[in-house]
Amino acid sequence: MSDERDDRLIDLLVKEATEALDESEARELRALLAQSPDERDGFARAAAFAQLAATDESVPLPAAVAARAVAIGEAYVGGSTGVVTDAAERFSARAATSAPPAAARSAGSSAPWWAVAASLLLAVLGWYPRLLPPAPAPTPVARAETEAERLSRERDALLARPGLVRSSFAGTADPHSGAVAGDAVWDPATQRGYLRLHGLPANDARSAQYQLWVFDAERDQKYPVDGGVFDVPDGDRDVVVPIRVPLRVGQVVLFAVTVERPGGVVVSGREHIVATAKPAST
Repeated sequence: MSDERDDRLIDLLVKEATEALDESEARELRALLAQSPDERDGFARAAAFAQLAATDESVPLPAAVAARAVAIGEAYVGGSTGVVTDAAERFSARAATSAPPAAARSAGSSAPWWAVAASLLLAVLGWYPRLLPPAPAPTPVARAETEAERLSRERDALLARPGLVRSSFAGTADPHSGAVAGDAVWDPATQRGYLRLHGLPANDARSAQYQLWVFDAERDQKYPVDGGVFDVPDGDRDVVVPIRVPLRVGQVVLFAVTVERPGGVVVSGREHIVATAKPAST
């Protein structure tokens, strides 16, 4: 066959194996094969050779074929995963019925069109990915820290500071108290602290919120310092709450948690004191 006709036959055989021929292309392929009926069998033998090289790493891949595989792989299988998988299965089936000729095992022993077909099939059957540099490992995406995790981490960091005031919470006789337990840590130097509460019943923030009060030995006990309002979510009985005070606290003598209207109050009537914590040293 002429080089031009040979190239055209290869193109049609490749398209037949990897995609589908339209009616005019199918007629053209039949006409070319009628002139050279052995070419289809040669194509199947090329598939067998390619499969051998792709699965048996003791068979070296010739440098010329490697370069050709890269070029043809770019053109034919660059972004067509489905076609590649289908073609590989069909080529493997053909290769099972056609043993690779011994001559094909040595570099440079095949006809020029064999090198083209084999290099394409090498790309399809697995050599092409091996010729490319390894893809960089994906950068791990850090999981976002939750609010509860952040507060727990900050509380743990505060525990390392000297001079902390620590006290344990206990429930009261109030029906809203529940089986509450936990503790409070307070740093007089930075005026920061945290509550850690267990067993406090969940609240509906639309009707009521919990409010913390900090009783200061240097102030009138009728007017404890507001430590902020907080919620206990449904199903979450273990909460860490930051203590936020608008006024400086000199000496803590008591922490108290009350139930108040949404948003809290300026002065509590103390009708519902649900938990208290008194520093051991006071």
